[in-house]
Amino acid sequence: MMTAPILKHNYKNMNVVLPTNLWYSNQDSQVQSIAVNFNDGNGYQTLTMGQNSVVSYPSEGTYTWDYKLTLTNGQILYSHNPLCN
Repeated sequence: MMTAPILKHNYKNMNVVLPTNLWYSNQDSQVQSIAVNFNDGNGYQTLTMGQNSVVSYPSEGTYTWDYKLTLTNGQILYSHNPLCN
């Protein structure tokens, strides 16, 4: 399961970073990649720990973040959560 550390924000533009100190997993070595579709029109973006991703929305509203976790064995796991601005 994956989720954003916040569920509401007051910005149409934001920087998203996946910090290593917030990554908790007992299967870390089995994770090949993490991608997120912020539903901002750019599709899935692969995230790298500590790397900044810019997310911009055209208007206020509720947007669903869709997560795609690809494991080293090829299995793909999905999760999502709504985020309001």
